[in-house]
Amino acid sequence: MTCALLVSCTSFERENRRAEIYTRLGYEYLNNGKYPEALQNFLEAEKLDDTASSIQNGLAMTYYAREKYDLATKHINQALKLDPKNIDAHNNKGRILIALGQYIDAERSLEIALKDLTYTEIEKPLTNMGLLLMRKNQPNEAKTYFMKAIQANRNFCPAYKEYGNALIKIKNYEMAGSLFDKAIKVCQNSPEEAHYLSALSYYQLGKKDFAVARLREVIKLYPESEYAEKSKSLLKAVGHTDLKDNSKEQDQK
Repeated sequence: MTCALLVSCTSFERENRRAEIYTRLGYEYLNNGKYPEALQNFLEAEKLDDTASSIQNGLAMTYYAREKYDLATKHINQALKLDPKNIDAHNNKGRILIALGQYIDAERSLEIALKDLTYTEIEKPLTNMGLLLMRKNQPNEAKTYFMKAIQANRNFCPAYKEYGNALIKIKNYEMAGSLFDKAIKVCQNSPEEAHYLSALSYYQLGKKDFAVARLREVIKLYPESEYAEKSKSLLKAVGHTDLKDNSKEQDQK
């Protein structure tokens, strides 16, 4: 009897360890934008442990990233059912609800995260609260939250991008351009968007030559990205049609 119990416990612990490994891999893939791989690992983790709030949270955010909001909602609710004190899940529920346009409920979830003084990633709900205000067309109020998020974590890429978008909304193009320039350095995993938005800001300021140079950088540095195509379209719109020849000249330098 004791032996059987020991064998059972060892098997349970082994499955838990495997679930933890799959969960860690899932979050690593999720944070790097590799969503199919993230989903595969979270699903494997769930098979081994269907009682872990962190796994359900990971599944929710992977489905959110793929815009499967019904599945994201299902898993984030399950994460909070398993652990009502999972502050990261409260924050993520707020983000999902923003995408669904359920702003009152989103604010409630984000407030829970913001009020928890033990939460070590406060920049996330601060940024999400800013996003909520942007959706409600309140950019001046939103930028306050983005500033606080950057103060909390100087390396939090989303806060820089969203703060810049808020500044564009209120037509503060000079500050937006400066902020997107900083975002290029901070957002190492996805600098092409910041590069493109920097160009837009400088174009609005009337610094056309600087903006054109930025757009050409996007095309050269990130040729396969959606922002390369957007940059090409914008360059043509402003009368720069010599894209192919110019890129060759830059390669030769």
